[in-house]
Amino acid sequence: MAIVGADGSGKSTVAQRVVDSINPARPARYVYMGMNAQSNALALPTTRLVLRLKQRRHERSTGTQHEKSASSSMRDLPDLGHLPGLSGMGMEALRLVNRIAEETVRLLVVRRSLTRGQVVVCDRHFVYDFALKRLLAEPEGGGWADRLHSRFLARWYPRPDLAIFLDAPAQVLFDRKADAPVEYLHERQGVYQRASEVLPEFCVVDATQPLAAVVDDTIAMIEAHAAVSARHRRPGR
Repeated sequence: MAIVGADGSGKSTVAQRVVDSINPARPARYVYMGMNAQSNALALPTTRLVLRLKQRRHERSTGTQHEKSASSSMRDLPDLGHLPGLSGMGMEALRLVNRIAEETVRLLVVRRSLTRGQVVVCDRHFVYDFALKRLLAEPEGGGWADRLHSRFLARWYPRPDLAIFLDAPAQVLFDRKADAPVEYLHERQGVYQRASEVLPEFCVVDATQPLAAVVDDTIAMIEAHAAVSARHRRPGR
């Protein structure tokens, strides 16, 4: 299953709390399913290199520099996911190959965990980050590599059994985590809201509640989904 929503909705915190709180009889694993190497211990070396290049570009464009010290790390850097990628067709092709490699490695991690009987709780999901508009048959925008990437994800990449959308107004999300403009957050939440009306795996949790209530609602949805799935797997059904 995947916890999804725009920046500031609490995806990482909720996903980690769910893994810690879920029924002990059902071992769970947290897997980050996004492209931000700052948040991903499984990121490929090439992805970390791209992040470093984006950081340097950001520093040149803003005139700021992020000092590394004993109290800071790559996780302290700003979210650079909304900066434009490097230009040039060759670089776009390399970036596309690297994205697909990252997504394939993460899929292998998920499948390995599933074969061990673990419940996999994904923080974000590549399909919903990069191919949701294609699933909804909406205009996508972006360059040729972005469109090819979304086509690959929509057609070939497995979607989770359950996607839990943490819903909250854009202004609330911005006040929590000002990593992206309010307009961008509003647009992303709107796409997720439309997906919740169309895609059968989507469920909605009110992310304006206290964190404990959001976690409880999320676990309740997971347990309900698991119970329904178990009934469908019974012999003779």
